[in-house]
Amino acid sequence: MTIARKLKYLLLTIALWHTQIYAESQMEQCNKVLEGDLFNKISSNTSDESSLNQLAWQKYLSMNEQEAYNSYKRQYESSKEQDTGGSGSYAGISLAGHHKYGRKLEENEFSEVYNKMKSLNSGSSLFQSNARTAHVSNLSVQTRDEASIKAWETCVSKDPQPGLYAYGSRDEAGNPFLKVIWAPGNFAGIAPSVNVDFVAPPGVAVKAEKDIRVSVGGGKAFAATTNEVEKAVEVYVNASVPDPRLAFNDTQKAVIPPKHLPELKFPENVVIPSVLVPNLVGKPTVLAEVLLRKAGLVPKKLIDDSTVTLSVINQDPPSGTHVSHGSIVQLTTGKDPGVRHLRGTHH
Repeated sequence: MTIARKLKYLLLTIALWHTQIYAESQMEQCNKVLEGDLFNKISSNTSDESSLNQLAWQKYLSMNEQEAYNSYKRQYESSKEQDTGGSGSYAGISLAGHHKYGRKLEENEFSEVYNKMKSLNSGSSLFQSNARTAHVSNLSVQTRDEASIKAWETCVSKDPQPGLYAYGSRDEAGNPFLKVIWAPGNFAGIAPSVNVDFVAPPGVAVKAEKDIRVSVGGGKAFAATTNEVEKAVEVYVNASVPDPRLAFNDTQKAVIPPKHLPELKFPENVVIPSVLVPNLVGKPTVLAEVLLRKAGLVPKKLIDDSTVTLSVINQDPPSGTHVSHGSIVQLTTGKDPGVRHLRGTHH
């Protein structure tokens, strides 16, 4: 091998070290497209609040807490843009059973409900998987929207960094299968395909021949069998580049969802506490800050240079507003009258 070719492969190998970092950003982008497309279709086709609530939490519980909150925020903001008021939209309705929220939940509030939902539904194997594509598997059987799932597959296949994507699903008859997608990224010219093999737990089998290759493009589906019809099962998918000069190996975990998605349990009478913002205008700024901290709120001071005063001249949000514990309240005050503000002198 020439020095130039050795250098080329060395650079590609170094670039591969960064694969996992960049793959997540691509994954997040594709997930946003997928969930936005699917849930807009779902919410426009049904007005049954209970069904929508089940669908929302089926998705959230298939994610980790941070991913779930980010997804909730995106859907809430989308509902506001569509003038559906947030709490009456898909992602904002009845987040804790029968309790409705007329505002977006803060992260700590969402966390409280999320963890209660996790605890109540801990018996469901579907929500115990930490596979990064678990929610894709969930959505594929919830919606049966082949066009949206295909759009997600196309999106991840364009990942600029080399990597493997795999998810499990079931067809309309309930038969399980695995879908494997190879995104060659900057290996496209020298590794258009990868060798694939599967590691399945006892009672689970993937119908695949030896020396399987998955090429760039639409991916490849593999039929599977499992004795656990009503239980989610995880399968490891291993990939390696055939070219021995490229030390590339990738392993991803895919979850095959149960034949019937579980009916979720919801906590009763969950109350997310709110704080009434007091009237602070006209009060000394120091006192206003003390009152806010005492109420569990966080003061943030803004100086208006055109005014000389130690009192609050404006506040945001205004008094009488209900906000969550720990929210920031901006206090606008003036310059300290006890401090001389020197102007430049001219000679």
